[in-house]
Amino acid sequence: MPQRQLARISAIAALGVAAVALLVVLASAGSPYVIHAEFSDAGQLVRGDLVTVGGHQVGSVGKISLTPNGLADVELAVSDQSLAPLRRGAIATIGELSLTGEANRFVSLNPGPGAPIPSGGTLPEAQTRGIVDLDTLLDSLTPRVRGALDGFLESGAYLAPAASQTAGLVRQVAADDGSLSQLVSSTAQVASALALPTTEL
Repeated sequence: MPQRQLARISAIAALGVAAVALLVVLASAGSPYVIHAEFSDAGQLVRGDLVTVGGHQVGSVGKISLTPNGLADVELAVSDQSLAPLRRGAIATIGELSLTGEANRFVSLNPGPGAPIPSGGTLPEAQTRGIVDLDTLLDSLTPRVRGALDGFLESGAYLAPAASQTAGLVRQVAADDGSLSQLVSSTAQVASALALPTTEL
């Protein structure tokens, strides 16, 4: 085989290898890193909810399904490649953006130490935290505790106007130097009179 033909075949083979390598890189760059998080309760998560780290969006919630043992299997697609792969010590927590609305949940990731979790791997239930629903929490209280809590909240409603009036009085007195001096002087006279023995009064 002539040397020129051999060089041509080698060049074509090298181009083929380079093209395959480029396709692999492009395919891996285009596919997000996905893990499954197992929750005892998905807490009204829906597809498309945010996945965050430190309050910044790094991905989104994908498919939500049920595992054979009754847990919620939540797909977390992490688009921020600087976080991939997550480690075995990572924690996934369901949070709430606000008290109103239906699609107001998100999953917060707390990266941890340990061996890397490959794409498609799973965070077990021990490393996930569901959301604490306020209604569920109140329903778990005994009637006596709920009554005491209601009484405390009502007393706070009555105390709020009194606190507001006291703050207004303090601001008014502080704004008037003459009133402030008179108040201090009167308070000192009353304190002195109370300190005297009863025989001197």
